[in-house]
Amino acid sequence: MTVNKRPIRLGELLVQLGRITPDDVARALEEQRAGGGFLGDALIRLGLITRDELTWTLADQHDIPFVRLRPEHIDHGLAARVSAAWAREHNVLPVLQDGDRVTVVIADVTNLELLDEVCRLTGAASAEPALAAPETIRELIDAVYGPAVQPAGSLLQLMTDALAYGAGSLGVSVRGASAIGWYRVVETVHRPLLAGWQGELACALSPLTPTTGGGEMHAWPATLTVDGAAWRVECHAAGHDGTMEWAARLVEPLPRELASVEVDPEATEAVRRAMANAPVLVGVQADGAPGLDDALSMALPALPSLLLGAQTRSIHLADRSAAIPANTLALPLDGSVAAAAERLAVFSPQALTVDVHHLAPGDEAALRSAAPFSAVLLRGADAMRPSFDLTLRLAAGADGFTWSPSEQAHAQD
Repeated sequence: MTVNKRPIRLGELLVQLGRITPDDVARALEEQRAGGGFLGDALIRLGLITRDELTWTLADQHDIPFVRLRPEHIDHGLAARVSAAWAREHNVLPVLQDGDRVTVVIADVTNLELLDEVCRLTGAASAEPALAAPETIRELIDAVYGPAVQPAGSLLQLMTDALAYGAGSLGVSVRGASAIGWYRVVETVHRPLLAGWQGELACALSPLTPTTGGGEMHAWPATLTVDGAAWRVECHAAGHDGTMEWAARLVEPLPRELASVEVDPEATEAVRRAMANAPVLVGVQADGAPGLDDALSMALPALPSLLLGAQTRSIHLADRSAAIPANTLALPLDGSVAAAAERLAVFSPQALTVDVHHLAPGDEAALRSAAPFSAVLLRGADAMRPSFDLTLRLAAGADGFTWSPSEQAHAQD
């Protein structure tokens, strides 16, 4: 079958439809070069469109109908003329018949050559394609043949699939020894999980649990990091006596983990010299270049290990969700900085990093009492500026980022 394709590229079409901007197209092209796949895959990885939006845009581009069918809308007898194994392998299903012509739902416009095979299997004279979301087709196949018995898989793979398909939320349901992972695009996809999923979740989610109780159900902001992609998420959890429901709603993607961050030797020397006499309070800032705010928040938790050594025991406090290194303990700030610092002092941390809108009177003294080294990022325009011992500046270069002493730090030396 020949399908007429509109003489317009996918990115241009999405811009015309008002879904993305030309700058978004440029970002997606860079992501495509780095991560491979099609442009649509790159747009989804960046969180610019959903899988459903990609499907109906491709349908428009290729002049193919986009459909949302329920099992009760299709001809089950026609669908059953192809085998369950063939339908699941290709995610293709004949669903309606009009005389000697059948309508076939497909999820991939590159699968159009399978229409001739559908004609052979069903005895139809011709086949017309209709595009549908992959999850919709899997639901129709399950309705015709019964649910496929799925082998247990890893939570990491489920989360990877969820991000690739543009899911809006994902989660885990636990009933005794059984754990089911799920994600939702248009429909909800379920998958049994292998033992060890708790460890996978602990590595991917920070913070793993809320710091305060108060009832059977909890909600808290967190960061989900999967295969280098980081998202701000809103977590919800509830459960008791061996049952649990955990869900994360994807809010927005965060910049990819910083590939290369170095420290100017002058910064290391200035910090070590200051720490020889008393606990040190360091302020951090960007060098003023646009687009460094998120990079600064991401680089801050790793600063102690760069300055003081990889084995430094550091704790990160923040009043917002941010992408952090996997080996960093991050805690949401649900009160004053002083109260949190006083509670954490019992662990004798070697360093604290703090990402907050403002500091209150007493916070500075509490930080100095809790750890020998504290680094603070103040994001509020009217935030009180404490008496920093020195200030470090994060600057972007051709090969990565560098921490160096600011002019203020040089003036204090």
